[in-house]
Amino acid sequence: MQKGRYLIQGFLILIVFCYVFYKSFWPVLPGLPFIFVYLRKTKLRLKKQQDEKILAQFKDSITVLSGMLRSGYSVENAMKKVIKEMEDMWGIDSEIVREYRVMVSKMSINKTVEEVWKEFGKRSELDEIESFAQIFSVVKRSGGELSEVIHLAVMQIQEKSMTEEQIRVQISSRKYEQKIMNAVPIFILLYVGFSSPDLLAPMYETLIGRVIMSICLVIYITAGILAEHIADIEV
Repeated sequence: MQKGRYLIQGFLILIVFCYVFYKSFWPVLPGLPFIFVYLRKTKLRLKKQQDEKILAQFKDSITVLSGMLRSGYSVENAMKKVIKEMEDMWGIDSEIVREYRVMVSKMSINKTVEEVWKEFGKRSELDEIESFAQIFSVVKRSGGELSEVIHLAVMQIQEKSMTEEQIRVQISSRKYEQKIMNAVPIFILLYVGFSSPDLLAPMYETLIGRVIMSICLVIYITAGILAEHIADIEV
C-alpha cells in the first residue's frame, strides 16, 4: 500500500516536470527510470527516520535497564521490567517492545543474554546498538559492573542525540529555504506559461529551445541533489 502511494507520487512528479519543461507528455516514457530513483530515495529517507525512531526507543530502554540493574534486579528480570516500561512510553506495538519480547523469549529457551543482545544488534543494523551489544557481552562474561557500563553507554548516546538535535535545529530553516528555492523555478515557469504563453513558446516548439530546457532540467536536478547532500549532515 505504502509503496503504491509513493509510486503514484513519483509518477505525478514526473508528469509535472514533463509539462513544465517540455509542455508535452512524450518525455514520460524515457523519464520512467526517475520513478525508481524516487522510490529508492524515499525508501532510504523512511529507513533513516525509522532508524532514528528505533535509536530513541533503544536509548530510553537502556536508561530504564540501567536503573533496574542499579536497584538490584538481575539482567533477565530487569529486561522483563523494561518491556512494561517501554509499553507505557512507546506503545505496546513499538519496535523496541517487540525486540525485548524476542530477547526475553529466547532467553526462556536457554539462550544466553549475551547471545540475544548480539542478535538484536545485528538485526538493528545500527552501529550504536551493535557496539552496545558487543560491550554488554564482554562485560557480562568478565563479571564487570554492568550497570555502570550501561550508564556510560546511555550518557554517550544522549550526548550524541543532543548534538544531532542541535544540528537539526540549526539547519532546519536552511532545509525549509531549500524546499522553497526548489519550488520557485517550477512556479515561475508555470506562471509565465499561463500568463504569457507566447513568451516561452520558442522554448517548447523549437529544437534548440527543447535542448536548452533539457539543460535547465539537468542543472535544476543537479542543484537539488547537491543542496540535499550539503544539508544532510552526519554526526
